Amino acid sequence: MSKTFTAVIIDYNYIKIIEAIKKNRVYVINNFSLDKLNQNIIDNTQNNANSENIEQNLIAEEIKKIFGLKQFSKKNVFTVLNDEYINTYNFSLPEIPEPDLSKAIEYEVKKKSPFPISQIVYDYIYIYQPNEDGRYNLLISAYTAKKEYSEQLVNLFTGAEIKLKSIESKTIGLYNANLFIYGNKAGLHYLIIDVNLISIKIIIIYKNTIIFERNIEEINIIQNTKNINEAGEIISAEIQKTVDFYYAGKSIEPIEKIYLSGVYSSSGMFKNIISNLTNVSVETMSIIELLNNSADDNDKKTDKNNNNDKTKPLIRLSSKLNKKIYKKKLPAKNIYNTGDVIDIETDNQILSNSIPYDENNLFDILDVMLPAFGLILGK
Repeated sequence: MSKTFTAVIIDYNYIKIIEAIKKNRVYVINNFSLDKLNQNIIDNTQNNANSENIEQNLIAEEIKKIFGLKQFSKKNVFTVLNDEYINTYNFSLPEIPEPDLSKAIEYEVKKKSPFPISQIVYDYIYIYQPNEDGRYNLLISAYTAKKEYSEQLVNLFTGAEIKLKSIESKTIGLYNANLFIYGNKAGLHYLIIDVNLISIKIIIIYKNTIIFERNIEEINIIQNTKNINEAGEIISAEIQKTVDFYYAGKSIEPIEKIYLSGVYSSSGMFKNIISNLTNVSVETMSIIELLNNSADDNDKKTDKNNNNDKTKPLIRLSSKLNKKIYKKKLPAKNIYNTGDVIDIETDNQILSNSIPYDENNLFDILDVMLPAFGLILGK
């Protein structure tokens, strides 16, 4: 029996949607889109006393239109709450049965949240960690938000004639995708950086627990940099600022790896630039990486998660999507480094001082879909 899942992320002035069908342990990516909101219309509402409601209605209409035009499924629709509305709490508990675990987590959340439990919604993820007694502790990351924020999202999607299945966190999407690609090989202490179209998200994970997050808004790398070297310098500087703040007053193992997601994740040269500037090994996280790392029927891989050996699911593109992507064979991007300038040769034309991201290239669009697809993984 198959199930269809659709993940929607409203990322500042962009709407990202990806749809996948899961049958047994196979995820087939069936459809995706990246659409820019008409920001002029939204900006014009700012002087209106009812601007927030008007903006919500405009976004709802936009989502409704995209779902209709591109025929996205309205079954099992997931979305995310803006990071600024989410509080994260990390704590550990002894290994206890699931019904008791839920009660114990609620008790911990109640103690830590500044708001009464009746005013918040929360979700959590956990991993097992062996202790000195040969037993296991549960390392838990709980995510909380005020109910009013989730209710606003529910109302927005209701206006788009969509019933939400779940509201989650973009952080969880990135965490799920990284865990799927690298599993236990991800490392003890590592950093994930998601370079978005107009923002950057940085997550630091230690012993499989998310222990630090930073969101950098209104940083349009694509428009505001001349070439990939300059983009690499800006992003590396933000990584260094984050790491300096994170390590202040701490005595902890060094970050051993950086995982790169987003608009540059398919660029080997960009990966090398970040690695050289930070002196840290850099790996790629992208949907293309997920496709490449999926096991086939003759090469089953296992993922030890929560103490169970599991056959790693398969990630595939649907035949319809394969045809769509390969219908027009895009020329390979040959990148040349000529001193301080990087040139990209495409179709026998030299595009000097360019950054290798094309908003019309479906592979590049797929790169920014990873947090959304990560929400679907594991469903």
